[in-house]
Amino acid sequence: MIKKIILIVSILILGIIFYNYFYVNNYNFKLNGNDTITLNIGDTWEDPLYTVDNNKDVNITNNINYNEIGNYKVKYSLRIGLFRKSLTRNINIVNKNEKSDLLLSLKGDNPYYLMINNTYEEDGYEVYDLIDGLVTDKVIVTNNIDNSKEGNYLVNYKIKNSNGITKNITRDIIVYSLEFEGKLKTYEYTQNNEILLNITDNNYSYTILPDNTKSTNRNINYVVDENNTYTFKIYDVNNKVLNYDINVSNIDHEKPTGTCFLSLFDNSGKITVSAKDNNQIKGYEYLYGDNKTELINDTTYTINTLDEKASITIYDTANNYNTITCNTIDNSTKNDRQYTLKTYNYNGENKKYWFYEPNISVREKVPLVIYFHGDHGNGSTSAVNDIAIPKNIKDGQDFPYYVVAPYVGTKEDFVLELIDYLIKNYNIDTKRIVISGGSAGSRAALRIASHNQNKFSCIVIIAAFKGTLEVSTDGLNTFPIWFFQGSGDNYKGVSDYVNKINSNGGNAQLTQYKGSHDAPANAFLRTDLTNWILENKAQQGF
Repeated sequence: MIKKIILIVSILILGIIFYNYFYVNNYNFKLNGNDTITLNIGDTWEDPLYTVDNNKDVNITNNINYNEIGNYKVKYSLRIGLFRKSLTRNINIVNKNEKSDLLLSLKGDNPYYLMINNTYEEDGYEVYDLIDGLVTDKVIVTNNIDNSKEGNYLVNYKIKNSNGITKNITRDIIVYSLEFEGKLKTYEYTQNNEILLNITDNNYSYTILPDNTKSTNRNINYVVDENNTYTFKIYDVNNKVLNYDINVSNIDHEKPTGTCFLSLFDNSGKITVSAKDNNQIKGYEYLYGDNKTELINDTTYTINTLDEKASITIYDTANNYNTITCNTIDNSTKNDRQYTLKTYNYNGENKKYWFYEPNISVREKVPLVIYFHGDHGNGSTSAVNDIAIPKNIKDGQDFPYYVVAPYVGTKEDFVLELIDYLIKNYNIDTKRIVISGGSAGSRAALRIASHNQNKFSCIVIIAAFKGTLEVSTDGLNTFPIWFFQGSGDNYKGVSDYVNKINSNGGNAQLTQYKGSHDAPANAFLRTDLTNWILENKAQQGF
């Protein structure tokens, strides 16, 4: 009986031993990376460790001396049941002239000489990992270069492979400069200019000029006749280049433009001019009859003659000039200025509108401006005149054109019929009929204009509200349009609307006023808007 028990116990013990043995042999415990790793003296290595089931604790020991050539071992061991399982990684430390597992070397110059203010251009590097192959894209490159200051700087290159080997190398950057002085001959507006370059550095070799010719002169006078940024490539005796850029912005070949008006009075006249140039206006020469003035700065000039024609020669500060003919405005024997509330019978209903008659000559045809007021003028005779051009007129301001302000909610057919009526009864230029509106009234102006292409001379929109922007831009590309909008009043939406018109071939512009909804209320008092209204003519008209 005892023998049987001993036999059974022995069998059990042997079974446990064999089970543990096979369990240990098949237990998942393996090294990450290679079993053998070759490092150069001075390399940095980060152990890639191991993979083990159940996150068991692993004991790691090594005898590595990174600063001495030799063969070393890293041992990893753990206990599994009755047994221990161990793994070994061989670490070979070799001379730097021998190949290691990870190779990183620089291309190009080291040290690298960089001219001040020039851009550092990386010469590149080569990297090869015996495990991962070509791993150039894994190199991390950093630098502390300030190319605006002379000094010594570094470019650092770092890479780590899957075996944990880390390489760090550096490139020395030396930023230096050449002694020279560059400037423009004149900073006044001119039709041509000279770039003056004086190079005093002893290491100077030659210069490549902006036209790609080579000059060894130390004193360079380079003539230019266009605005541009010009680059001079200055080379030293080491064939290093310094790029000197100089911006020329005072070249002016454009003629000034402008408009002028001759206002005739009973025994005299007054010439006024509005001019613009891409730079600055220098002055004007007024010509009327056989008379001509000297160059003067005044934008108005009174004549004591009965000449009915005049012209002005406009000069800019670069001595470009342009002669323009003045439009004549007859201010003799005028009608009385009037601003009255009128009615017009439309389909049996008396429609109210305010009408302004300027103090003009009976023989002079002038524009008609139709103005649609906003909601604040709805249903109130006086409220119509609370803002914009109706208020300007009520306050005594004169305009060189007729103005009609229908009440809000006016139908398009009524407006067109009213225009026909006014044309028959007043001296209106049928090709200079302007449609305009403020706030909610701007929607009606745009809608009517889009339905009557080529009839109106231009469109003026003041403080467009959100509903205005819902009007389709189709049909608005045949008119000059000028928007005036407060910076705090849906300005971005109006700007997008203007861009949409122009992208469809239109001619719209936008002027910003600082403020909110009523900021541009007095836009009609602008001289440039008055001139714009007088200048524009419809292709077809009424």
